[in-house]
Amino acid sequence: MTGDARAWLPPGFILRDEVRAALGGAVAAWADRWFEQHGFSASSLSAERPATPSDPTTWRRPAGTIAIDCPARARARLTGRALDMRLESQALRDGDQALVDALGERILKDLALELEAAFGVRQPASSPRSGALLYATIGDGQNGPVASIAAPEELVLAFCRSRLPPPSVGADKPLRPIDACVGAETVTLSAALGSVEISLAEFQGLAPGDVLVLDTGADTLLPLRRADGTDSGLRGRLTQLDNQVALTLDA
Repeated sequence: MTGDARAWLPPGFILRDEVRAALGGAVAAWADRWFEQHGFSASSLSAERPATPSDPTTWRRPAGTIAIDCPARARARLTGRALDMRLESQALRDGDQALVDALGERILKDLALELEAAFGVRQPASSPRSGALLYATIGDGQNGPVASIAAPEELVLAFCRSRLPPPSVGADKPLRPIDACVGAETVTLSAALGSVEISLAEFQGLAPGDVLVLDTGADTLLPLRRADGTDSGLRGRLTQLDNQVALTLDA
């Protein structure tokens, strides 16, 4: 398949329960490692890019595949939650700020790794080949969202395909040739010998023994028609076989 996947995917395919469960489980596992009491969850799942504009420079791929948007203030909130401190009100020295920034980057990378593992990524990937197909917001329900995530098309589609039910029994058997499937069907063919026009008076006067001369020559090829009146493409000459009228097909 090529082009925008939204044009051919079934409605709701991206927002399946399995996708929601994978996102929710990954966020919960990540938050349990970093925060004592968190309440973090994934929400606002969508297959469309959020209408709220964001700074494209704040989007990063910490682990290589899933993109995360977490501005500086939100990252400081996350790091402060992990350290049980209010970093927004702290005046840190350069060295301390560098350590806090590094911790914030590590927290986001761990989130990305957890999400990618939940979607089946086994090793860091190069830049995704396609655009994002799944968006979600990460927040704790009390202080608003702290990050947005975007998963690329090939990752989401591969995950959804892996969750589809297995093919029905016998689906791996080779298909029968079409002539073996329809060869036993019957086809009705008919051939019109010709026609003649007579007056109503002549028609009323017809009697046994009268001869009607048709407009078809004795050697004329007669077209064979299907039951619905369409031409079959076959032509034949009138003949006789075992006291029955027959048609000899012409090459």
